[in-house]
Amino acid sequence: MCVWQRYSRPETTKTTEPTQVGEATGMIEGPLSYPSEEIPQDLKICAQNQETMEEFCTQNHIYDDKYRENEHAIGVGYKLQVPVGDYQVYAFLPQAPDWKAYYSNYVICANSGLYENCVLHDPITITVFENQTTPNVEPGDWYE
Repeated sequence: MCVWQRYSRPETTKTTEPTQVGEATGMIEGPLSYPSEEIPQDLKICAQNQETMEEFCTQNHIYDDKYRENEHAIGVGYKLQVPVGDYQVYAFLPQAPDWKAYYSNYVICANSGLYENCVLHDPITITVFENQTTPNVEPGDWYE
């Protein structure tokens, strides 16, 4: 049985400012997963703009049952406001910054239950549109 607790989280951090005056933004949202029974408190989620290579990150974890949509999800998610554009999303721990779990083809395949056929680990590029939320972006490919 998995037991989870609520923790206070630091505010969203960015390597660049997410909005300039008049800049159009949208949201990225999804469940979090980690190869353990709970999500580490310091797990960081980042979205990297594929044109500018700017990164926008958060360590705010949201505890809500809506993030229990698949068998791997444990009711913890995130939201990240970013300028409109194309992004790759990943999670990592600050003490192991080179071990990144991307939102990838593997995540989509594994969430459909076809584990033995899940061989592609290529990150998926998502598009963020103005005033819209791009949902179900799970940076959970910890196995590549």
